[in-house]
Amino acid sequence: MKWEVRTMRSGTSLFNWPVFKKTVLRFWPVWGAYSAIWLVALPLQGLMMLQLEAQARPGLTDGYMRRFAQSVPEMAHMAMVLALVFGVLAAMAVCSHLYNARSANFFGSLPVRREGLFATHYLAGLAFLVVPNAAIFLLTLLIEAIGGTVLLPGLGFWLAVACGECFFFYSLAVFCGMFTGHILALPAFYGIFNVLTWALCVLASAVFHRFYYGFNGFGPWMQTLIEWLTPVMKLGSGVGGWYADGLFQTRGLDSVAAYAAAALLLADGLDAEAVERAIYRTGYYGLDIITSNLELYAADRALYDRQDTDTARVLSSVLDHVRNDYDFCIIDNGPSVDTVTLNVLAAADDVLIPIRPDEFSFSGLLDLVEQVQAVQERVNPGLTLRGAFFTHWQNRETFAQARRSLEDSGICPVLQTAISYNPKVPESTLEEKPLCVFAPRSWAAIQYKKLTAEYLALTDSDKGVKSE
Repeated sequence: MKWEVRTMRSGTSLFNWPVFKKTVLRFWPVWGAYSAIWLVALPLQGLMMLQLEAQARPGLTDGYMRRFAQSVPEMAHMAMVLALVFGVLAAMAVCSHLYNARSANFFGSLPVRREGLFATHYLAGLAFLVVPNAAIFLLTLLIEAIGGTVLLPGLGFWLAVACGECFFFYSLAVFCGMFTGHILALPAFYGIFNVLTWALCVLASAVFHRFYYGFNGFGPWMQTLIEWLTPVMKLGSGVGGWYADGLFQTRGLDSVAAYAAAALLLADGLDAEAVERAIYRTGYYGLDIITSNLELYAADRALYDRQDTDTARVLSSVLDHVRNDYDFCIIDNGPSVDTVTLNVLAAADDVLIPIRPDEFSFSGLLDLVEQVQAVQERVNPGLTLRGAFFTHWQNRETFAQARRSLEDSGICPVLQTAISYNPKVPESTLEEKPLCVFAPRSWAAIQYKKLTAEYLALTDSDKGVKSE
C-alpha cells in the first residue's frame, strides 16, 4: 500500500466566507438594531426635511435641507454612544462560540487555519458596524443630493468618526473577550477598562484631599493623561464638528485617529483560538496536557476534504505558539493512516511506535512506516523514525521470536526497552495520576523511565551530547 501526500495551494488560509456569512446571518439582530437607529437618525430625518422643503411655498423655503446637512456632524456624540454599546454587543456575538465547548469544538474541526478562523470572526463583527455606517452615509448623501444641498465635509466627518470609534470600542471589547472566559464577564471588564483610570484618579484625589494638606488636584499633564486613558471621556467631550460662517470646522479628529491606531495594535495581537486555551494544567510540576474527544473524528473528516499543504501543517502552526514553552511535547496518536496522523507527523521531530507482539500489530506497522517516509519526503524532511518498542511484553519464547522477527525484517529500528503488562497502568488513568506518581515502583513505571533514557540517548548521540 502506497500512501501519497497531494499538495495544492490553499485559497482560504486567512479568510473563510461560509463562516463569515453564517456569523453575519446568525447575529442579524445586532447589526439590524444598529442600522435601524442610524436609519431613523439620519436618512429618515433627511426625508422629513426634504418633504417639508417640497411642501413650502416657492420663495418661502426655510432652508430645511441646509439645516439638516449642517446638523449631521453634530451626530458625533451619538456615534460615540452607539459605538460604545454596539461595540460590546458585536464582540459578545462573535466571541460567543469560545464560551461553549460544543461550538468551540465545531469551529476547531473546520479545515480553516487558526489565524483565518479568528480573522473571519473578527471581520464579521466589525462588518456589523462599519457596513451599516457606509450604507447610511450613501443614503444620506443621496437625500442631500436630491435636496440640492450636499455638504460632503460634514457627512464625511460623521462617517470617519463613526467608523473610527466603532473600530476602537469593538476591538477593545474583543480584547476583553479573549481573557475573560465568560460571556457575562466580557461587558463587565469592558466597562471597567473604559473608566478604570478616571475612577482610580477620583479615588486618589479624594484620599489626598483628606490626608494631604494643601493638595489642589493633579496637574494639567495628569488631567490630559487621564482623559486619554478614559476613552469615553476623551471621545465623548473632545470630538465634534460644526459649520461657522460657511466654513466647516472640526475638533478631536486626531483623537479618533489615535484610538483607531490603538485598535489596530489590539487587533494585531489578538487570537481567539490560541492553543493556550486548550492546555490543562495538571498540578504536577512540568506536566501540562491537551485532551482529545470525539470531535477529533469530525476534524479528520473535514481535513480529508481539503488535501493541501496547509492541511498537513494545521497542528504544526498551532504548536508553534507554545513550542518555546516546553522541553518536550508528546503526542499520543492512534495507529491509523489518516489526516490527523499526517498533521501529527508534520509537526513532530521524532516518531516512536508502540507495538504489541502480535500479527495484527505487525501487519499495520508497514503501512505506518510508509506513511512516515512519505511525510519525510513531501512535508517534514526533519522527521526521524527513532524506532518501535514493545508493550504488553511477557518473558515468553513466542514474544522473543516476535522481537527477533521484527529486527530481522528491517522495517524500522527496534528499541531495547520493552514495557511489561501491568494492571497499575490502567488503574493510574482511572485515578488521573501519572504512573510514576501512582505506582513509582511498578515494573511498568521503571521500564518507562528506562525507555525515556534510551530515547534521550538516541537524540543526544545525534547532537554529540553525552546523556546523563
